[in-house]
Amino acid sequence: MGFGDLFKPKYKHSNPDVRKEAITKLDDLKLLGEIVRNENNEEVKEAALNKMDEIYISIVESRAPEKEQRDAIRKIRNEDYLIKVVKSYDESPLSSRYTKWVCIGALGNSNLTDESLLCKMAENDDSFIRMGCLFNDNLKDPYASCYIGKHARDFRDANDALRKLERLGYKDKPCYDSVLRNAQRLHG
Repeated sequence: MGFGDLFKPKYKHSNPDVRKEAITKLDDLKLLGEIVRNENNEEVKEAALNKMDEIYISIVESRAPEKEQRDAIRKIRNEDYLIKVVKSYDESPLSSRYTKWVCIGALGNSNLTDESLLCKMAENDDSFIRMGCLFNDNLKDPYASCYIGKHARDFRDANDALRKLERLGYKDKPCYDSVLRNAQRLHG
């Protein structure tokens, strides 16, 4: 410990172990973000990211205002937590509006990489849940996008499925044509 460490906050200490310990006591997302951007030690940076995840999860679970929840869940990196959120919705057919919005946010989160879960949820009866899957960049299965597009109830949703199929390189495939027909039918 250097003399200068006596006058610094512990999260700026020269010893990385002291910085990691100090981070566990912080609850300021802005400060944690600055630490992540400026930290050279990967372990300390990871500790700050994990602490941010804890805070985002607590925002979601506290049933904060809907916008805060959606913003928080988009930033969560913990895939196990995101999977838990999605599976808890899937197991509860009478889900509340709160649970639905949190689930949609989790499905659209690019940190959720479990494609088999995304494909399963793409077949959900709820069109909002299907759209949450569609907006996740990790859903690369064209048949899931095709299912979403064929079962879309409005033009915008079918059109989003078409764009996703185009990005995946399936514009000249039969599944694209069936989604296109549904989009044209919905457009009027």
